Amino acid sequence: LQFLYFIETGNERKYTNEKKREKTHTYNPRKMTAHADPNRAILDSILQKGEIDSGDLQDGAQIVDSLSPEERVKLAVFVMTSPLQSMARKDRLAAFQLAKSALEEIDEEQLPATSDFLLKFVAGIDGERDPRCLLETLPLHTRVCSLLGAENINSADSTMLEELFDVVSCYFPVTYTPPASEKNPVQKPDLKEAVLNSCCLPMFNEHAITFALDKVQSPVGEVKVDSLEMIERCCKGYPPQLLEGHISDIWSQIRTETLQAEVRSDSHILKAIFSLVRSLTTVICNYSTLDLIHSYLNPLLEGVLNMASLPTGFTTAKGYSALMYHICGTHASSLSVVVTRLLPLLSGAFSETQDENRRSSIISVYNSILGGAVELRNGSGDFELQIPEFVPSSVLETVKKGAEPETLVLCSEALSSLLLLNGEAKTDYVTALIKLCLDVTQAQANKQVLMSVSRVLSSGNKLSTDVVKKLVPALIEAPEFDLVRVEGVAAAVGSASEGSLITLVRELLPHAATSSSLFDAVLTSLRGVALEKKYRFSEGLTTNEFLQVANVRSLEGNLDFVFSTLQLPDQLEYINTIRDDWSALCHIGCGLRSGYEALLPTEFTEPHLTESEAFFLSSQLNKCSNPTTIIEKFLNPDSQGPHRGILLKGLLTRGGTFSNQAMPLLKMMTDSKSVKCVFDNSKKLSGMHHKNALLWRQKAYSCIYPALIEKYKEGGEKGSILESILTALGSASKTDVEAAGETLVPILIDFLGSEDAKKDGNTTQSAIELLLTFMAQCPSCISTAPVLGKLSPILLQAASSSPFKAVRSSSLRLLSLFASTPDTKIIAVTIKHLVLPGIKRALSDHKRNVREAAAAASNSWHMLV
Repeated sequence: LQFLYFIETGNERKYTNEKKREKTHTYNPRKMTAHADPNRAILDSILQKGEIDSGDLQDGAQIVDSLSPEERVKLAVFVMTSPLQSMARKDRLAAFQLAKSALEEIDEEQLPATSDFLLKFVAGIDGERDPRCLLETLPLHTRVCSLLGAENINSADSTMLEELFDVVSCYFPVTYTPPASEKNPVQKPDLKEAVLNSCCLPMFNEHAITFALDKVQSPVGEVKVDSLEMIERCCKGYPPQLLEGHISDIWSQIRTETLQAEVRSDSHILKAIFSLVRSLTTVICNYSTLDLIHSYLNPLLEGVLNMASLPTGFTTAKGYSALMYHICGTHASSLSVVVTRLLPLLSGAFSETQDENRRSSIISVYNSILGGAVELRNGSGDFELQIPEFVPSSVLETVKKGAEPETLVLCSEALSSLLLLNGEAKTDYVTALIKLCLDVTQAQANKQVLMSVSRVLSSGNKLSTDVVKKLVPALIEAPEFDLVRVEGVAAAVGSASEGSLITLVRELLPHAATSSSLFDAVLTSLRGVALEKKYRFSEGLTTNEFLQVANVRSLEGNLDFVFSTLQLPDQLEYINTIRDDWSALCHIGCGLRSGYEALLPTEFTEPHLTESEAFFLSSQLNKCSNPTTIIEKFLNPDSQGPHRGILLKGLLTRGGTFSNQAMPLLKMMTDSKSVKCVFDNSKKLSGMHHKNALLWRQKAYSCIYPALIEKYKEGGEKGSILESILTALGSASKTDVEAAGETLVPILIDFLGSEDAKKDGNTTQSAIELLLTFMAQCPSCISTAPVLGKLSPILLQAASSSPFKAVRSSSLRLLSLFASTPDTKIIAVTIKHLVLPGIKRALSDHKRNVREAAAAASNSWHMLV
């Protein structure tokens, strides 16, 4: 009865209980004939009103999914033509959401393309400032424009397309910053994406690109990047025919922005430019005729030729070369046009000039074209490309004559590209590349040349093997060479792959005796690369090849590395032949792989170990299944020797029971060299297959720290013992460092006041730095009158007379803290008259940073009252 009353009064939409509706329909079907669909009745009631309110919006959202397409269009049009901007934010948001939902499944041409609707629609969204409403408004705008189409909009009103673009383009660029106080704020990338989607519709082709090109000229970098992204979005979404009229303007702006960004080294702008170039090239080359491709590339080709014809062209060569690289690396069609049209003209320019700047510019362009071709081949597979012979001839001529390091770097990159494109190791290319590796002495340039070598060798095919084989004669035959640069070449080869490393060693084996110094430099470099890359050498050298190295005495220092390249069965076979040769075992010990028992000679002939013997035994302790024999012989409480730290490190890094049992042995070590060896994770302390990280560092600290404190108190070399204490303290937790303050502060004061402190700058500096740490973390261990009374004169003496700059500066920093830390201020006031004269002397120090520290300390102490 209630529902029937609502029907008679025209308020059926207020009866929203679905279950009651169903029961009423079933109970009295005759009365329901005129109102068989309550949702339609609600829609009729909404549409009959002059304007929409919040209740209408709520009811519309409930019924929209059950409406027919025609009814959804009516609802959407009614909402969009209402005066939305006069409504509250919450109601506007609901209205935009309802209209967008109503248009989700609507076909084209169902929306009325009338001038009145379009004007009211624009008025409804114009000036919207709320970011959450905009996230609904912008997709709604995109949907409406897509449904109507450019032709229908122009038919309704010829100016409406521009109005529809202006109403959304006013939000570009997006400068919105999410408020920190809002719980779930709208994010800037979401808003930016919605604006770009609306602005870059194909129907706006006459407005969007021109608008974005104007915005690109902004001096603000972020606006430039966003504008370039907008142009790229247009290029991806527009057919080539719509882009044809804008190509000249786009290229003109790209050229200007690229050259400016190269001067400023602005990587963000350059990245956006090159992304635009690649997208535009892809669209033009995929969907256009050859004439349009030529028309598209003409501005760039003309710019390159103009650059190559001018003596000052080298100033713009970098920018043009970068553009050429991305053009050629994107599509085979653009690469083909560049090769056939540009390269012959550049060749003529190269031949007719002897100006080094012009030649360097042309080499730069050659390099970019070749680099782009390599990238394209790597990405899209093989394609037909014939590089004219004058290109490599020009590069080889430049290498032979010599040039500036920057030009030679370009030549090395061009040679590596030629090798990769040819797929075979041409002798003249490889020889020229190695010549560059050895001739280019400037550090950064040499590094870039070596990267070109690695680039070729990283191809991992027959080419890399052939290059290494031809590289060796170039190294051997070099009349004079710098071993540092030879090591650089070796590192570049080794970094490429395990295979390249092994090939280089194998090819150098015949020259091991005659060129031992060169071979040793190569092995030293490869050793470091193998450790860094953690190579396991699944396919290494053979035993016979290893013996060729072992027979050269001058190579013994790297014998363990060469031995590490053998497989385990070959290693064990060789070991059985030298089991009683202590010297031979030591030379290969650190290269042993896992899976063997402890190897010891039958007799020990020396009471004390050498360093190489210690490294060998450390490797054994780390890897063999039962190291008990070595422990009993060399790590018992009575054993002595300078290399106990090396031995103990091998045991402490293996893990398991033996590492745990070795902790008490730390108490035997108090010398700084051994303590550093144990707590340092440097790779130099281990072999090729040796673990590096000390296990249970906190436990190791707990074992060794008390013993070191007692050793210091007994007397002896204070500097060495304190250095050991500070090294061990580096492995302690923050709590333990704070707890050590009360015990350690008196020791630090004692050392700083000793003669040892005046000679050992590093330990003195470390001691003062530790006191600075105590002041920051636990000032209570320093903030007593006796401590400040003893420490202040010592620091003043160091600040004015220490021969070490860092010690003088740190002393003044610590004195400054005494006057500014609340815990020490009260005591500092009592000695102010004694401290200020000492600080005054440091104000005239000959080092500026010391004078600055003295001025800061003086200010702090003068502020005390």
